[in-house]
Amino acid sequence: MKKIILVIIVISLHCIFSCSDTTKTDEKTAGEITQLGWTSFSNSKYEDAKYYFQKAIGMDNSLADAYNGLGWTMAKLDSINVSIDNFLICLEKANANIISEANAGISFDYNVQNEHQKCIDYAENIDSEWIFSHNTNIDYNDITLLMAISYYALGHFAESLAKVQILDADFDADITIPQGRAELAQKIEELKK
Repeated sequence: MKKIILVIIVISLHCIFSCSDTTKTDEKTAGEITQLGWTSFSNSKYEDAKYYFQKAIGMDNSLADAYNGLGWTMAKLDSINVSIDNFLICLEKANANIISEANAGISFDYNVQNEHQKCIDYAENIDSEWIFSHNTNIDYNDITLLMAISYYALGHFAESLAKVQILDADFDADITIPQGRAELAQKIEELKK
């Protein structure tokens, strides 16, 4: 008798948990699946996020935010070229709300690849009030630092100094001499922390 009751309980629990699963993606729209991707991204579950964004794109390939999410996710998974490809598609399809996020993501990617002019080109298209909607610790100050790094790497020390001074108005260095350029490089390193 106890065995039968135990079997009934197990079957009941299985049915409760599997039959009422509201996260089945087959019953959701591409927009809802994109939101599942962003939730996974925010929880650092990047493989899950990748799955959801790809599924959303498969359902609706005009959904710019899914490409945006896949771009950020692939960067976290160290697939920078795939990330860039998705940001470029996003930028073709995006509305104003997503453009800054995609430009920010692709700027980070090009910085990682030491493609400094491309980093700057995309970073310059970002609204100065931008804050990443899926991680508020990333904002326009990070983009300003990226531009300072890239300008420095390209030997455009005056532009690099100008970006650093946006982040620290009290900093100054004589960039016409090697010591001043070294001080600028040191300040950039400090700002990275």
